[in-house]
Amino acid sequence: MWTWLYDHPIPTFVGAFLVTGLILFVVAAADVLSDRQRNVDAACRPMAPAQDQTASLPASPAEVPDESSVESFVLSEALATHASIKDAFARFLFDPFAALARPLLNDSSEPATAAFLTAFQTANNLEPEQDLTHCPEVHVDAYAGAVRELERRWDTADGNAREHGLDRFTAGERNKIRRAREALDIALSATAAKSEKLAALDAARRLLLGLVELPAQAQQHIQTAIAAAPLRPELTVGCR
Repeated sequence: MWTWLYDHPIPTFVGAFLVTGLILFVVAAADVLSDRQRNVDAACRPMAPAQDQTASLPASPAEVPDESSVESFVLSEALATHASIKDAFARFLFDPFAALARPLLNDSSEPATAAFLTAFQTANNLEPEQDLTHCPEVHVDAYAGAVRELERRWDTADGNAREHGLDRFTAGERNKIRRAREALDIALSATAAKSEKLAALDAARRLLLGLVELPAQAQQHIQTAIAAAPLRPELTVGCR
């Protein structure tokens, strides 16, 4: 073969063509091998962990603290606590028997009671009246603080009155208070005549003079009950 090629030389242009084709073949083969190697590398390389797509998302409105809702909650809690204390104190003031059992809670000279009455007045003065939705934040904070102080003072004053009860009175004074309680039972009885009620109320006042002063609300409650009573109680006649 080589002898034939020596005896029949290839034209120059044909040789150039063959050389160029050979070069292109080599380059193409190298590219194919390179692509295969890249595919192998990619298949063997461990996959990167998936990126958390939620990390870049903005926080939802529920996750962002709402200052207005916090203030509304604080105000609602303060109003509820304040109303509860006002209700408890009102029940005491309108109940003459509670005043006889806890006289220190109606004694403004008692330090615990005086502190409560001051805190009560402060909270009442700061209590929002109507447009609660537009109550300034600084006022809400001041009111809530006053109610917390009121709650503490009420627990102290009421606990002090319950703890001591009538133990600061002598035996004779406690006996007078007991008799006054019995007289008030008659004054508020549904079966006593109006004259009996008035006489019993007068007796209770004399027994309590200098010892226990009934709250004005309790006295008014007794007067109203007596005024509404009939002159003589109705008698129930049984059938034979």
